[in-house]
Parts: sequence; structure tokens; C-alpha cells
Amino acid sequence: SVSISQMVKSYCADKKSTPRLIAKITDRVERIIAEDDDADGEYIKGLIEIEYERNKKL
Repeated sequence: SVSISQMVKSYCADKKSTPRLIAKITDRVERIIAEDDDADGEYIKGLIEIEYERNKKL
């Protein structure tokens, strides 16, 4: 399966995100889905988008 960090990196690739922002989003999403055994790709993508919007000022 595709790792969370790969998904975050590919989402952020065309947005010129800083490594710090990528790390922060990856950490948050991993924590959220650690408690959710049946998280699917679409759900994870949605979380990445939400966390990106929340944190993009970093």
C-alpha cells in the first residue's frame, strides 16, 4: 500500500510546500488514521487536503 508520507508528498509536490509543512501534515494524518483501522485512500486524501489548508501558512 502507498504510505501516508508518499501521499502527502505527491499532494504537496505542485504546491511548493516546505519540508516542515509536509512533515507536519504527515504527522497529523498518521495520528488520525492510527485510530481508524478502515481508513481508505479517499478518506486519507481528504484529511491531507484539510490539514494542508489548516497548516499552509507554515
